[in-house]
Amino acid sequence: GKGNFQISAEPGLYGVAVIKSGAGSAVSEALPHFDVAFRYGVTDWFDLGIRSGWSLIELQTKVLFTAPDAPRLAISAAPALGAIIKNGDSANSTLTTVNLAVPLLLGIKHFRANEFVFGLRVNNLIFVYGDGNGSLAVYQCGVGGTIGYALALGETFKLFPELALSVPVAQTGGSTGRTVAGLAGFGAVTW
Repeated sequence: GKGNFQISAEPGLYGVAVIKSGAGSAVSEALPHFDVAFRYGVTDWFDLGIRSGWSLIELQTKVLFTAPDAPRLAISAAPALGAIIKNGDSANSTLTTVNLAVPLLLGIKHFRANEFVFGLRVNNLIFVYGDGNGSLAVYQCGVGGTIGYALALGETFKLFPELALSVPVAQTGGSTGRTVAGLAGFGAVTW
């Protein structure tokens, strides 16, 4: 709601399963991560926020399409723009990842302040890898979903376990001074 603040501590596990067609190999890993988020209600229908930590930095918004005091249903969109820059696989290389995520969320309210949350999500990822030998840029569109449960523990604290999954559906890329042959059929399922 308008004028309200929300502060979140978000411990989690981030998993990736990578499949390379033609190579006959698959790689998967799961990594712990931790983020802290802050959100402010600009109006009763619109929030702005920022998340930082393992995700590096993410600017968030949330737009509520149903009435804020609706007793049973909350429908909203929560677009977010995030970026992370890290060292690549060699000393003079960098990997930059930018993600524009557009989730559509459906919340089913019950037992006063508790809520089941279901969502569909489109991820627009851009990966840019560069080193002394050139650069490589890849765009990947992924679709997925989320399911979670907001459990109210008192007036000001909620526990929100959530499971999200994203599967790539389209990809394109280009390079300068690097080969992209290994990218044909590349896919990464994230959870």
